[in-house]
Amino acid sequence: MESAVGISARASGHRADDGTNCPALRPSRSILGGSAYFSSQVQVDHRISTLDACRMRPLILDRYLFREAGLTWVAVTLVLLAIMLSTRFARFLVLAASGELPETLLLQVVALSSVQYLVILIPVSLLLAVMLSLGRLYLDSEMAAIAACGVSLGTLYRPFIRLGIALAAITAILSFALSPWAERTEDYLIRRAQQQIAF
Repeated sequence: MESAVGISARASGHRADDGTNCPALRPSRSILGGSAYFSSQVQVDHRISTLDACRMRPLILDRYLFREAGLTWVAVTLVLLAIMLSTRFARFLVLAASGELPETLLLQVVALSSVQYLVILIPVSLLLAVMLSLGRLYLDSEMAAIAACGVSLGTLYRPFIRLGIALAAITAILSFALSPWAERTEDYLIRRAQQQIAF
C-alpha cells in the first residue's frame, strides 16, 4: 500500500522525495572534512570522562568500605558492651538489694561504668569489625571484583586505617579524660550513698 506522499508525487509526475534529495540532509564536504576534528574531540572528551571516573571510583570505594566497617564496629561494640555491662549490672543489683546502693543511682553508675569499658572495647571491636567486614567481602566475591578493577592493597586498606585513626583519637580522649572522671564520679556516688544509708 503506497503512502500518500508517493501517490501525490506520482500524480504530479514527480518522484517521491524520501529525504535524500534534501540539501540539509546530505553530508556536505565541510562536514566530511571536519570528521577528523570531531573524532579527536570525542576521544579527548572520552579520556577526560575516564580520568574523572578513575578519580571518583576510589572515593566511592572508600565510602563503601568505611561505611561497612563503621556499621560493623558499632554493632560489635554494642554487643560486647551489653555483655560486659550485664555482669556489672548484676553486681550493682546485689548492692541495691542489700541496701548499700539506692535504686535511683543504679542507672547512673551503670552509665559511668560503660564509659570505662569503652576504653577496652573500642580496640577489640575494631579488630573484629575489620575481620568481619573483610570476611563478608570475600564471601560475597566482592574482593575478587575489587581486585579485577585494579585496586591496590593501599587503596583497599585506606578506609580501615582512617577508621582506626579516628577510633584511636576517641580512645585517647576516653583514656586520659573521660574514663578517670567517670571512675571518680562512680566512686563518689557509691561512697556518698553508703554514707547517707549509714546515717
